[in-house]
Amino acid sequence: FRASADMLSLSLGPLTRSLAGTYDFTFVDAPTAASGPAEPGVPEGLLGYEWWGDPGGAYDTAWRPVYEHGFDVAMARLAALAAGGRG
Repeated sequence: FRASADMLSLSLGPLTRSLAGTYDFTFVDAPTAASGPAEPGVPEGLLGYEWWGDPGGAYDTAWRPVYEHGFDVAMARLAALAAGGRG
């Protein structure tokens, strides 16, 4: 939540390297620019995205209103990616 494909890839690097050859990992950015603060500890200025959430809400609670802000957009993005598109 409020991260990016690059941030997730870096944070899961040890896991993805240990499973290389067994699994193929693909990391994608969410379709919406982050509307609020990132996880505590993430340096300011890093570009982040979110799949859905309460615009401007606190990091630890803004993800909860799933169906109110952006869920349909997120699902359309995933469907396009699964179909081989760029979303």
